[in-house]
Amino acid sequence: MVTFSSTAISGEMAELPIVRDRPGWKVDSGDPKALEGGNTYVISAWPGDGKNGSFGQTEFTVPQAMNLNRDQVKFGIPGSVISRTKFLTWHRSYCS
Repeated sequence: MVTFSSTAISGEMAELPIVRDRPGWKVDSGDPKALEGGNTYVISAWPGDGKNGSFGQTEFTVPQAMNLNRDQVKFGIPGSVISRTKFLTWHRSYCS
């Protein structure tokens, strides 16, 4: 398991690039370079100390993550790929 944290998050949303640079994020444990191509990984996000439940999750394989364009987002389980703009529009309407 790899855990990340960030003190640079503001607002109600955060982006964690899986296969690119992660400005503002710190690896707390594990090695993100150890992701293997034959596995399915799950990402879950929690606010604060994590005691308030998960606010989002998705699953992916390394090839799926590598094939995302910079303007694409994968979310949900088993996961949908949509444009970042469409995701932000959906997120704002869902969370308001």
